[in-house]
This record gives sequence, structure tokens and C-alpha cells, in this order.
Amino acid sequence: MKHTRLAILLSLMVVAPLLVLGWFAHNTMNEQQAQVRSQFLALLTDRVDQTARGIGSSITTIENNLRQDLLTISSPQDLAVLVRHSELGVCGFWLNPQGRLLFPDSSSSLSSEEVAFVKRTRTLWSAKAKLDLSGSSETQAAQILNQDSSTIGSNLIALSRTRESGWVPWFWEDGLHLLYWMRGPQGSVIGIEVDRIALLAHIIGDLPEKDPGQGAFILLDETGRILHRFGGFKIPASSIALAEKSLPAPLQGWKLAYHGPVAEWETNFVRSEQITLLFKLSGLAMLLILVALWFWRESTRSLREARQRVDFVNQVSHELKTPLTNIRLYAELLESEMEDPAQQDKLRVIRSESERLSRMILNILTFSRKERRKLTLSLQPISLEEVVAEVVEHFSLSMEKRGLHAVVAGHAPREIALDRDAAGQIIGNLLSNAEKYAAKGQVVTLTLRQNATETEVVVADQGAGIPAHLHGKVFEPFYRVSNQLSEGVSGTGIGLSIARTLAEMMDGTLNLAPSDRGAQFTWRIKK
Repeated sequence: MKHTRLAILLSLMVVAPLLVLGWFAHNTMNEQQAQVRSQFLALLTDRVDQTARGIGSSITTIENNLRQDLLTISSPQDLAVLVRHSELGVCGFWLNPQGRLLFPDSSSSLSSEEVAFVKRTRTLWSAKAKLDLSGSSETQAAQILNQDSSTIGSNLIALSRTRESGWVPWFWEDGLHLLYWMRGPQGSVIGIEVDRIALLAHIIGDLPEKDPGQGAFILLDETGRILHRFGGFKIPASSIALAEKSLPAPLQGWKLAYHGPVAEWETNFVRSEQITLLFKLSGLAMLLILVALWFWRESTRSLREARQRVDFVNQVSHELKTPLTNIRLYAELLESEMEDPAQQDKLRVIRSESERLSRMILNILTFSRKERRKLTLSLQPISLEEVVAEVVEHFSLSMEKRGLHAVVAGHAPREIALDRDAAGQIIGNLLSNAEKYAAKGQVVTLTLRQNATETEVVVADQGAGIPAHLHGKVFEPFYRVSNQLSEGVSGTGIGLSIARTLAEMMDGTLNLAPSDRGAQFTWRIKK
């Protein structure tokens, strides 16, 4: 049983720390994974921002080129010539200081491109339109948007008083269209419609051909349609962008998004962390197992040595029983044959001491059997009165030498099922306790009580008694009350422990009851 408890304890010493460390390691790994994922996504976001800023730089370059070209324009004819030679221009336009469209002039002969331009922009000149007001103050922007004649023409004229140039995005049929405008001569506004395809080609030309990572960039228009992509990652249909960024004006409806194998990256990261954690926990487990095995070896060696000592004491005690029995027997024979009173007294001492030694040996043997769980009893109907009388008779001589006198009171006439030797050992250990510690009390009273369901034996002395807080400890093996009464008293310290064990094995209880004087032990049997 001790080996089983030790094995369970050592197993807990190994398993419990591993479970706690595994829990902490799992939480740490999750936190580290979240931190690395956050850093990874921040890196991707920064890469997308850099690419978007590159597109913004391309747009700025286009704006500068368009501005330089428009600065050379002094008449609508010059504007028409510029558009014909421009890579980005589709058609030019000229607004008078009142915001009316002077070119293309629908009242004169128009080219096919100019006709198409007038058709695309007809609603633009007669209705409100979205302007790029990012360079204006809040007051200027509010004044422009709140004009009664809030058409694109009038707004552009008003805006040109505070800004030199800008963009006008609008949607028509197949998607986004763009007008670039700038302040013209004598309060007018001149501009050019930019070809989206040419603009996109110019932007794509400035983008890197490959993604340095394992993912892919995609450029989306305002409808979510893919305009361009670069990178080796094949984007699944259900893929969600890890990072995205809206492009600067005038392409604020377009987005740049990044897709990548984040699931594979997370799987590889988790697998790597799990392998590292497994190696660490395996090493710790091996260390704990080695420590547990060392404790097991040392503990079991101590238990084996203790058992060997107990077995040795048990064997020696058992071997002493026979010679002690012979000594007591021949002492009794000599006492009966001896006529000299002085010689008889000496033989009584020999008999008394041999009986006391026999009781000590019996206690040791009983305790040894109990520790090895080999203590068994044979219950037979007996008279408890007879057992008490026999034990008192055996103790009479030794108690007389100490000035004690045992008095038996009460009756228990009904026979009950007990082990006769065990019952005698219980009474003997209680009398032996009184003999050692209550000699000054002179009288030890044994009171028997019995009813239909219960039998009780009370052993009370008139000694110094036992403090109330020690009532439970006196039944512990090898415990002895530490006071002046125990000094010089011999004994093994296991008598009361054995008495309680035997009482409980026979369906009874043995307790130290409160008393005004001395110690009062009560053995109660439910029979």
C-alpha cells in the first residue's frame, strides 16, 4: 500500500509540472503566434502602402507632365493639336470665365472624338459633379459646393481661383472617366480627358514585375474587377485580402490588395513551435522521471530497510515468547513448592516481570501484524466479565508493587462475540497505561455496563490525567505525553494505539472521555 501511494505521489510529481508547463507553453505559443501574425500583417500593410505610394508618385508624374503641356496652350486650336499628339489625352476642353464650354463647340464642326466627348460629358456640364477639393480649405470647399449654379463648369471656375489644377472623376457607362484641369488664361479653365487604359499602362509600368514575398498584389477598379496582378501566389476564389489600400485621388475608387499563403505560414509556424515545445517538454519530462526514479529508489530502500528492521524485531519477539513462557511456568511451579515467604516473593517478581515482558512482546507482534495488514481476529461468544477478571488477576502483583489496587464494578452477564485474546489485550493495555502513569492515584476502577444493544467497559484512574488537547494524540503510535509524569517510564508507546485498533476491529470504539480527575478510557461495543 505504501508503495502504491509512493508511486501515485511520484507520478503526480512528474505529470503535474508537465501539465502546468504545457498549459503555460501553449498560452505562450498562442500569444507569440498572435504577435508574429500581427507583425507579419503590419509588414504586409507597410508593403501595400509603399506600393500605393509608388502609384501615387506615378500619378503625380502624370499630373506634372500634363501641367507642363497645358502651360503651352493659348487657344482652343493649340489644345486640339496637343491632344492629337498626347499619349494620355482623349479630348481637350476649354471653359470661359462664366463656366460655359467653349471647346469643343457643339455649334461648329466636331471630330468623332470630340462628339463622343460632348456626349460623355453632357450631363457633367449641367449638373453637380464631384470635384477634388483636397487642396482647399474647409471654407473654400463649402463656398464652392453651396453655389446656386453648382455645375461642374461654375465650380471649376470657382475652384481655379484658389487652386492651380486638379482632377474631376465621373462615371459613365463603362466606368470611371477622368478630367485633368488647370487654370487657363484670363480666368478660363482648360483641361484634358485622360485615357484610362493609357493611365493604367503608365501606372503598371512603374510597378515591380514580381512580389519579393510569396504572395500576390492585385489592382482593383471601383467595381472590384481585377485590372492588374503581380506575384506568384495563385489566389483561391475564397481568399480574403491580408492587407489593402485605396489609391490616392483621382483613383480613390481603386484599391490595391495583397493576398498570400497565410494559412500555410501559420501552419508552418505552429508546427515549428510545437516541435520546439515538444523537445523542451520531453527533456523536462526525462529529467522529472529520473528525479522520480531516484526518489523511488531511495524511498523504497528506506521502506525495505524499515521493513527488515520490523521483521527482525518481530522475529526476535516471536522467538522470545517460548522461553518467557517457560520462565513464567517454572516460576509458578517453584512458587507453589517453596515454603519460605521471602523466596516466594522473589519468585513472584520473576513471574510478574515475565508477564510484563510477555505483554510487551504481544503488543510488538500485534503492531507488526497490523503494519503488514496480517492482523486477523477470531470472534467467539465469550463472557467479558471473565476476561476482565483474568486480566485484573494477572496485573494484581505488579500493581500491588506500585501501590495500586484494581476494583471491578458493574456486570456484563450476556456473552458477546469477541476475540478473547484481543479483548484481554485491550484491557491489559489500559491497565498497563494506568500502572505507568497513575500510580499515585492508588485506585483503578473497571466499570462494566450492558444493555440489550451495547456493552461498555470504563477504565478510570485517579492520576494526574491527560490535557484535553492531547486526547486524540495519545492513540497515535509511539506518542508519549511529554511531562514530568512520563519521565523514567518504560514502554514502547504503542499500547493505546493497538487497543483502539483491536476495539475497532471488533465493531467497537475506544475513546478517552473527559473526567474531573485522572484519565477515563471507555471501550464501547455495539453488541
